[in-house]
Amino acid sequence: MCGECQRLGLILRTPRVHRKQVSPFQKDKDKNKNKEGNIVPPTSVTADPAQAKVAAKGGKWTQQINNRGDKKLIFKIRCSNNNAYRVSPVFGFIDASGNTNIEVIRLSGAPKEDKLVVQYAVAPADATDAQTAFAQLQPTGNLVVNVVAA
Repeated sequence: MCGECQRLGLILRTPRVHRKQVSPFQKDKDKNKNKEGNIVPPTSVTADPAQAKVAAKGGKWTQQINNRGDKKLIFKIRCSNNNAYRVSPVFGFIDASGNTNIEVIRLSGAPKEDKLVVQYAVAPADATDAQTAFAQLQPTGNLVVNVVAA
């Protein structure tokens, strides 16, 4: 029995296991660090449009991803419905205070709400191939773009 349980007068049938307490601030701070210890503020990446609407019979649009931070970022685009969407490029870099355009194609299908997720991290200084470099990193943030096909 731990000291806290004794102090509270608790009698437990199984031993109580306590985990190290970490403040929510520290969790968020650690979550936004990559392997080099660089922090990427979650609000530094935005999408335009923030929510996309497309015809269920199919269509195409350009999704702009903006980096409002002061560090070059590397990204990967994920989708909740890979059978209905094609995204190009899937991996890439966004310069500091820059943006990049992603072409998204919706194939014909049933009306549905889906999500595009932009995973990102600070780009290594020597990275030239986004796909290879991203595989070596832990994403430090996610940007979700809701897609409504009607």
